[in-house]
Amino acid sequence: MLVEAKAKVEAKKAANKPAGRVTDGTQRELPWESPKPKCWICGRPGTGLKSGDCRSARRSDGRLEVHCSQGQTYAPPKGLSPGDVIKGNDDQKWAYVGEKPNGLGDGRLFSIFVIHQPKVMNTPVRTINSAVPALHVAEAPEERGITLSQLLPLDIANALKEVTKHLPYDEHVVGMNYLAGISGLVKLGTLICGNQITSYNVPPNLYIATVGRSGQKKTPLHQLTIRKPAINLLSQVADINRELFEEWIAACKDAKEDGRDKPKPPPRVSIHVSDYTGEALNALLSVLEGKKRGLLLTRDEISGLLCSMNAYRKGLGADAQQLLEIYDGHASNAIRISGDRSYERCHVSIQGNIQPEVLRDLVKTGDPDGRWARFMFLPMREMTCPLPTQVNEETIDAVRSAETVLQTYASRVFHLEPATYELDQSAIEAFCRYGHQAQPGNL
Repeated sequence: MLVEAKAKVEAKKAANKPAGRVTDGTQRELPWESPKPKCWICGRPGTGLKSGDCRSARRSDGRLEVHCSQGQTYAPPKGLSPGDVIKGNDDQKWAYVGEKPNGLGDGRLFSIFVIHQPKVMNTPVRTINSAVPALHVAEAPEERGITLSQLLPLDIANALKEVTKHLPYDEHVVGMNYLAGISGLVKLGTLICGNQITSYNVPPNLYIATVGRSGQKKTPLHQLTIRKPAINLLSQVADINRELFEEWIAACKDAKEDGRDKPKPPPRVSIHVSDYTGEALNALLSVLEGKKRGLLLTRDEISGLLCSMNAYRKGLGADAQQLLEIYDGHASNAIRISGDRSYERCHVSIQGNIQPEVLRDLVKTGDPDGRWARFMFLPMREMTCPLPTQVNEETIDAVRSAETVLQTYASRVFHLEPATYELDQSAIEAFCRYGHQAQPGNL
């Protein structure tokens, strides 16, 4: 059956395959070929049962054009827009052109790529003054955003580059997510002094929301920059909670034997929380104040956290206001039937991901309470990055070494004693200038 099916497909291909085509508006017809030894885009072999599905031809400008079949085993990158540039299996840069049916009637599509050729404007500008020579304008250099080396010490920056180099992230997105994770590990009482004269002291917390569409690998970003660096600390906290619970069980058993009331269960310590209610958060922050610890509210889809505010109070609670107050580390004195929950200071950071469409719906009514002004939104650029095909001991050791560096620094921050950090002169000038420029927009 397989042989007969293959023969039918080959016959259909032969009947539908054109002898040549017209390219670039010329009348020159060029024959199609199968990429050898494999497709430069998806890696499909050029010979064997799967051969012939991807096709290539030489354009009139000399560049290769590849029609890469969108199969199941072998497939080109998805989610591309015309003009996007990817790195192919041959380490060359290929520009995405578009897609078209493969012509075999089986519903599959070709993704079309050409060898990337940067545009160069070399047309002379018309000379108005004969004394001025004609100008040749070359392509402007590619704009670069904030880099990891600008944000962080070199060894941390290099470690983050190593663990994320095969994933489609801009460096500033990686760096800010990492800083959000680190900010949740500092001890309570750590402050940044923005201006000594006005006593502008604030906790070094961050509210971060990474904005990206589904499939842009937001979850691996969370794992690599937030969870893995703190994995040993999370394990230590889990051990502490387990020991406290075992001690409570033993105390309950002794109380029962002695005819005494059962003691209250010990408060659970957490440094990473993915979901909460307002009352539970107040209780936890009260416990963390005694432990001199901060907290990171981290959620893969942060919209779930934001939309669940006041869920247990029919929308009449103060969860949203609580989110605003803890941003500045303000005190709280909540009185409840089940017991008072108070603290004089707190340190809370928030990190999560959100899709552009969801964010658009959340902010369409404006920002009357300043909720969104507290968040730093990090749009993820739509780009692709091929996963590594060569896996060996050297590459694995490099990643493990980088992970160890990040875990070591997380542990150092976790055990660092509280202090107030002051800005240097250039940072004070930049901060005050920014604050003054931002004021008119807030009036």
